[in-house]
Amino acid sequence: MTMFGRKRLCCAVVLILCGISAQASAGDAEGEKPTSSPVFNKFSCFPFNKQALYDFEVSAAGVRVNNLNIANGKEFITDSPTLALSAAVANRSEVNVSVSVEVVGMSGGSPVFALSGNIPFGYIAPDKNDEIKSAVVVSKDTLTSAETLCIRVSGYRKKG
Repeated sequence: MTMFGRKRLCCAVVLILCGISAQASAGDAEGEKPTSSPVFNKFSCFPFNKQALYDFEVSAAGVRVNNLNIANGKEFITDSPTLALSAAVANRSEVNVSVSVEVVGMSGGSPVFALSGNIPFGYIAPDKNDEIKSAVVVSKDTLTSAETLCIRVSGYRKKG
């Protein structure tokens, strides 16, 4: 094995060990109480149309996620077709809240696209509004092929 090959192998091992270590430290230690609690964790599927997407809302404990939108677009540099997800988030609670939205477009029982987005910087502060944004490169006409949308919206806050 060449010196370059050994360095690459060593780097790969270090990255794997760092990933394992991060996963282990992210898990709760036995007997340790979780430091966050769910505000909501809603999963819903419905026939896809723009009005149903616009009407979709999750609201609990002073936190609201609404005004979801999925739109066709173009990637800035390559002009590749994209799908962009956006959603509004309002936090009227007294603590920071992390929120994420996942969307899967389905056709005939099979997925045709998947989008996932979360709040910038990982949380939204009390008494603030923010927007979730995300985009993925897709094939042309991907959005129009979706018959059903499945959406999961989750929100967590630090236990007080």
